[in-house]
Amino acid sequence: MNGRLYSSREIILFFSLFANVFFSRYALYAEPDAYTFSTSASVGFLYGQSEEIVYKNSAGDYLSQLLWDIKPLFYYGYALNFERSKLLWRAGFFTNLSVKYGAPSNTGVMEDRDWQDERDHRLTHFSSHDNFTETMLLFDVKAGCSFPVFHTVALKVYGLLSFMDFSWESFGGYTQYASGSDGRYDEWNASLPKKYYEGQIIGYDQRWVVFGAGFFLTLSAGFVGVGLAFDISPFIWGVSIDKHWLRSLQFNDYLIGGVFLEPKLFVDFSFGRHVALALSVSWRLLINAAGDTYTYRKFQDVSYLESVSFNSGGAGLSVLDAGLSISIKL
Repeated sequence: MNGRLYSSREIILFFSLFANVFFSRYALYAEPDAYTFSTSASVGFLYGQSEEIVYKNSAGDYLSQLLWDIKPLFYYGYALNFERSKLLWRAGFFTNLSVKYGAPSNTGVMEDRDWQDERDHRLTHFSSHDNFTETMLLFDVKAGCSFPVFHTVALKVYGLLSFMDFSWESFGGYTQYASGSDGRYDEWNASLPKKYYEGQIIGYDQRWVVFGAGFFLTLSAGFVGVGLAFDISPFIWGVSIDKHWLRSLQFNDYLIGGVFLEPKLFVDFSFGRHVALALSVSWRLLINAAGDTYTYRKFQDVSYLESVSFNSGGAGLSVLDAGLSISIKL
């Protein structure tokens, strides 16, 4: 599990080639001007946090919580869309493929909190480190049907496949640990002395696969369109990898379940028949995913499995996505 589990760019290239070949062939046999392709380019930013959790007990008390800032992370992206050219005429099929890449950059801080005292749930350890986002990939595929409603509104209902890949590194910063040992610690407070560090501290990866459903509602008024979308899913699978460089430890969490939500608002402006500009804002939330933790220790460049803890790991994600895109109908 030390290497990457897949090549993200190869997956995206495969889906892009499949979409181009399949849907272009379909369009050749479709009714003239019945369906159309559009392609778009986008820029924007994410703003929020990723959460890493270690549970203390079955009651859900935290043993450790790490918050990784994404404040902000700028991205660029591309999308392909295939749908009926006149959505308000009659029902039809549609599909959309989109991908967004983050620009590696400093994105705030990583904060690490621990509740090590066994007597009660008191905060005992705190640390703060600079956070660098190395990787961000959002890859979404949607397919479903569109329906005209009241001559001015189009409704789309669809299935969703979402693939997300993040990785972070924390550097420098400081720790503040309350006095104690053997499960008995004083409570943390901000006046505790700080111990400062340099170099790599912790690395963290999150990879998610989500199968879900959603709807997309648009109101057209001349060259302006206003829309609302909402995606939801309980079908979530994830892998998170926590690399503690100073302790020569790696924690692999295999996660399942939870809730995925993404509401989205947008406004688009059409310039003629072939060009449109769109502004969008969405909130991507993933919570309550949990699973087992496999702990690996590294000794003289060799990693070995040290222990397995059941239902002790958790992770989440909460990010605001604001973007600007320009699309061209082919």
